[in-house]
Amino acid sequence: MPLRVIGLEGGTGGERGWFAGEGISATLDVVEPRIRVEGCHAAEDWMRRAFHGFDVSERRLSIVEVAVMRDPSLSKKLTRPLSVERSMLKIVIRIPEGMGCGSESDDRPSRLRVIEDRRELLVGEGSESGEHHHQVRRRQDIRPRDVVQRVRVDEAVLVEAIEDGGSDPVIPSEDRGQQRERFLASVLLITSDEDDVRRIRFVGRVTGGPRCCLNQQERGEDDEEDGKHARNVSDGTVGRRIGLSRDRVSSRLRSDSDSPRTMRIGRTIFKNRDPSMEHTPMSFLPAINRFLTVGVFMAPTLVVGAPPIADSAPVDSRSISIDQVESRRWIGSAWQPSRLQDWRLEEGRLINDDSRLPIRTAHVLSLRLEPSSPTSPLVIRANVRPLGMPVEDGAFAGILIGAGHSEVDPRLSALVQQVPAPDGGLLAVVDASTTPRLIDFSTEKKGGFSWSLPSNITFADLKPVKGEQIEFASGVTTQGRMTLILQITPREGLFDLDLEIRDGDAIFGMTKVRGLGADQIDGSIALVSHRELRKDGIGWAFDGLDLQSRDLDRWIDETDHSWGPVLGVTYTLDRDDAGIHALKLNALFPPVSTDDLGEVALELETRDRAWRRIATGSLEDLSFTVPFEVEDVEEYLGRRYRVVGSMNGSPYEWSGEIHAAPTDRELRIASLNCVKNVTAHSAWNRAGVWFPHEDLTERVAAHDADFLFFAGDQIYEGDINGVDRRKIMLDYHTKYHRWLRAFAELVRDRPSVIIPDDHDVYHGNIWGAGGILAKAKDGLTVQDAGGYKLSAEVVNAIHRTQVGNLPARMIPGPIGQGIEPYATRIRYGPADFAVVADRMWKDSASVMVPEGKVRNGWFRNPDFDPKDSDVAAAEFLGPTQEAFLSAWATDRDPASPRKIVLSQTPWVNAATLPPGTDDGVVPGLRIHAKGEYAENDMPAADTDSGGWPQTARTRAVRSISDADAIHLAGDQHLGSLVQYGVDTYRDGGFVFTPPAIANTWPRRWMPIEPGENHVDGMPRYTGDFVDGFGNLMTVWAVTNPEDRGLEPRRLFDLSPGYGIVKIDPLNGDATLEAWPRWADPEDSSAQYEGWPFEVPSRR
Repeated sequence: MPLRVIGLEGGTGGERGWFAGEGISATLDVVEPRIRVEGCHAAEDWMRRAFHGFDVSERRLSIVEVAVMRDPSLSKKLTRPLSVERSMLKIVIRIPEGMGCGSESDDRPSRLRVIEDRRELLVGEGSESGEHHHQVRRRQDIRPRDVVQRVRVDEAVLVEAIEDGGSDPVIPSEDRGQQRERFLASVLLITSDEDDVRRIRFVGRVTGGPRCCLNQQERGEDDEEDGKHARNVSDGTVGRRIGLSRDRVSSRLRSDSDSPRTMRIGRTIFKNRDPSMEHTPMSFLPAINRFLTVGVFMAPTLVVGAPPIADSAPVDSRSISIDQVESRRWIGSAWQPSRLQDWRLEEGRLINDDSRLPIRTAHVLSLRLEPSSPTSPLVIRANVRPLGMPVEDGAFAGILIGAGHSEVDPRLSALVQQVPAPDGGLLAVVDASTTPRLIDFSTEKKGGFSWSLPSNITFADLKPVKGEQIEFASGVTTQGRMTLILQITPREGLFDLDLEIRDGDAIFGMTKVRGLGADQIDGSIALVSHRELRKDGIGWAFDGLDLQSRDLDRWIDETDHSWGPVLGVTYTLDRDDAGIHALKLNALFPPVSTDDLGEVALELETRDRAWRRIATGSLEDLSFTVPFEVEDVEEYLGRRYRVVGSMNGSPYEWSGEIHAAPTDRELRIASLNCVKNVTAHSAWNRAGVWFPHEDLTERVAAHDADFLFFAGDQIYEGDINGVDRRKIMLDYHTKYHRWLRAFAELVRDRPSVIIPDDHDVYHGNIWGAGGILAKAKDGLTVQDAGGYKLSAEVVNAIHRTQVGNLPARMIPGPIGQGIEPYATRIRYGPADFAVVADRMWKDSASVMVPEGKVRNGWFRNPDFDPKDSDVAAAEFLGPTQEAFLSAWATDRDPASPRKIVLSQTPWVNAATLPPGTDDGVVPGLRIHAKGEYAENDMPAADTDSGGWPQTARTRAVRSISDADAIHLAGDQHLGSLVQYGVDTYRDGGFVFTPPAIANTWPRRWMPIEPGENHVDGMPRYTGDFVDGFGNLMTVWAVTNPEDRGLEPRRLFDLSPGYGIVKIDPLNGDATLEAWPRWADPEDSSAQYEGWPFEVPSRR
């Protein structure tokens, strides 16, 4: 059965291979002459020079007897160790004068250090040359600083000495064999000043066999003496750590003048036959204090190796920083957590302490893998240890590489988690049995339609990377700290991966795969943590992540996407009657403490480009916002602002422009709604995830809008991750951070209004009922009963993140359970905005119209006509908002001739369904090709729309008509332009619902009957109609779903996009535009059919 020697380095001249440790050389003396060198420098020339002696830094190496067999298939580069076909070997190590064995780039003490010029550590005897040793027959005297050891392979154990300060990373050689039963052997020499060696780790799997040099009586005595550290030869126990103190070493020494003295550490036997040594137990200590030589063990444990990059070229490295704080939930600007509640910082470590979802990730934001013809290997190293409970089968932790690729936005790749799918990368991990695994995280996603990722993924569901070869694994139950070392080696355009699991210099497992394509490894890098038990408080802890290579710049793209602690800033400018603009600015932060953040300052740029501190603020609980208000910013209009501070000693800054409204051109308003990030997850790229909507934001930015309006549903509570009500605020911030990650750049330099809708406060639909706390009653669900599911504290915190930049509210509050309203007025350029909440006071039809048997907004009583559902006492905007809107409608400012209402929903129901159905059939509706039409659709009656309650809704519509206002809304996932009818058709204002950013279902307006007063040449769905509640409306344009054949079809067939509103600064005339998400903003003809649409001012 073959033995292996691993971690021995040799080379010629300036070359260095993998034959020993750095600055060390070794030879073998074998009882039988069958040694095979399986892959070194330049075949026989290398062997000739290596084994006949060569110079290392001008110091000649003396070689003892070696038998070498030629192999013409040797590669030019040493990538394989020696294979020895015998169970007896001798290793001779010489340390050239002044040379050590530490990493060249490491400041720690060298692994090998010559302390005394003595020959004390002569263990065993050199064997005489055998008759078959004909290829190399050379022997020289052992010199000072040489160490000779003879080891008998009859024990399957490893004793590892660990130097204080940790150990250098070691990369495995290329091909160590595929047999787990293969014996392994090596020599570990460690600097052993009194304070250097502190611990011995006892690992391996005992498989039987007599113990060298101990009789049965001695063995029993030793086992008894060991106490809990002793182990039975056959029990297979692994991973025990004991202290190596002088007293303990002394207790392991045997003194007998008639027999060789024996020292046993663990199960490895050291014998002293040198008569010059004193016959006292302590006489071993000088030798141990110089070198601790440790020997034979058996896979599935591993050995000591050499440094991964052993030639003399300089090494470049990157360490992904972990903020050195005592404790903090936010893990820092360099990392993107799968969810905020999954990870935290503690004493400089990155900890996953919530495993209620599988495969938690923390993505590196400062760089990504993008190999560009590298020639040297890349080494990625991570230290990991389990957190909480014994590690259960199926748990694993390690590194994810290759998430996404160069064409996938890094912000999308940083979402990869929980479930494999194309472009998910691959996992290099250690499992609960210390087995290294290379897992394909890019396999086709299982399961059907979903926007929340499956939460039932287990280790058994994952597949290994094709071609993975686990060379061996220790079977040790994962307990303490381990180091994962992943080496990626370029080879003729492909890449070889080797993964080692280490604890110090001991290797517990190795696996490999050969010949991967660049597309399998390029992309995002992340730490990954998985526990099979779905519990809070357990996971894995990481000490960091390091990358190292001799040509690192060819491996990585260092475009820095780090983010925080300022995550975004939103603001509004509001002009008063005197023409003075006030600034309201809201700075958004991650979940940190006030102590962490300290004082936050707002500074404005002066005319001479100096910064003037205008205001200071502090963090508000739960929302993690810092609001600022400046009453007069006239002198700063068109100049810069910045939010500055220092967090845990590190300064931060976020800057933008205080954008003055144009006076020499039209005011451009971008109107957006419904930010679905995923509607049918199938891949970790644009085919399956719409986030971060970079295609849309680039097109919106091309319009150079002056003002932005987001009409609600900035988040969907089930997007990507399901709802976590136990940690609701962290769950919300995780999802709102995605909105900030996608849109913060759009609103950085422009005033914006962002108002919350139902999904923002974790409702599928919401009837706020005056802000009460929702409770199930009378057979109704919590949602149908009316009110808010969440507490006022949580709702207000959510609202602060979105409306915290609005001017002071113009209605009293709080209302209901304590919810703060936000209705207000903003005058900016030629626009006069009224911001209202059309959900907050609205009653539930389930409560107010019991005969309709309304469930989730739909009438379930087939004999009930929704046109008869009006309840005069039912609230819509509520009395205070109605009064505010009515007063605003008649209060005219000549400087702002165009009035605009901003709210969540249109106040009609422009949607159709097949007769007798409700919204439940929408997912299955056919998407028609251009020119096709639904067969028998009828106007729908969904009380989630603003079409109910009719009486109160009509009062609000009348105010819009009185104001000659345009109404901008969202929510409906169907773009439309409708003119309200108050007393008759076309006597009211226009409501423009731009197409949603992304849609889940194919909602449509395709009434079977054409509209009255239909204009020739316009689509049949236009004209005068009555909606499902009997409200009068004129439909001018709709963005119906259409089978366009554009990819991704799940996105584009449902007609996503955005709206642009242009306001003439003189008379307030408006141009309304509806843009497809894919359209070129320079091509006006590329808009949805029916747009652009002119709405002249009637004033």
